Amino acid sequence: MSSDNLKTIKRIHLEPIPISRPKVQDLLVEQADDESLRAIFDKYATHKILNQKAIKSEDFIQKYLGLLSEKDANEKTLKILANLVDVNKDGYITYDEFKIFEELLCSPDVLFKTAFQLFDTRGTGLVSFDDFKEILSHTILNQLIPFDFESDFVNNLFGKDKQRQINYQEFSQIIHVCIRFV
Repeated sequence: MSSDNLKTIKRIHLEPIPISRPKVQDLLVEQADDESLRAIFDKYATHKILNQKAIKSEDFIQKYLGLLSEKDANEKTLKILANLVDVNKDGYITYDEFKIFEELLCSPDVLFKTAFQLFDTRGTGLVSFDDFKEILSHTILNQLIPFDFESDFVNNLFGKDKQRQINYQEFSQIIHVCIRFV
């Protein structure tokens, strides 16, 4: 490239786009009263488990939430999403589990708690390396850019032998750190 051509090239300066963070009070959602919540639950509860009405996990995702139509449904994805609500992982959602989920959605740290529940595939309150790998391996991003499950990041989280498990507090700290680098 000649020096004349170099003079005509303009420098482009990209300004960061300001992202305003919402205030916590703007994110809070008021909880439904028990009567209204029960009416919604009863509308979708078509099964009985131990003499209690229950919503089949797939029905909760597809019919109540309106996600993953039956023709588009991937069984693994359905199970992962249903585990957010199905506390005991039995494939059915009782009223108590439904109510707990509604309370979760109304909490200020709903995104972190929901993410943690997504990774806590066994419902133990802890995330193991196997849980972590199972969820990340199922993402489209991992299919496009494979995650290094042998990285220092993973070894620091779960130990070199991958036997350490992390609780909600540790999980939320990891998210906070990751957000700073995004």
